[in-house]
Amino acid sequence: MEEFYTTRQIGKMLHVKAITIRRWISKGDLPALFFEKEYRVIKSDFDKFIQSKKVQIKKGKGK
Repeated sequence: MEEFYTTRQIGKMLHVKAITIRRWISKGDLPALFFEKEYRVIKSDFDKFIQSKKVQIKKGKGK
């Protein structure tokens, strides 16, 4: 069985409030399940979400 995270756990990992995680879920940015009055995020969905936020730093010409 796959591992699940709560909004509080994800918030601690990313150093943001749980309300921010719930907003991402409400907007559809982060897939989640709703169990016993709380959201749960499947680890693989969280990993995909994190990967989608990666940015490429473009190297400029040296000065």
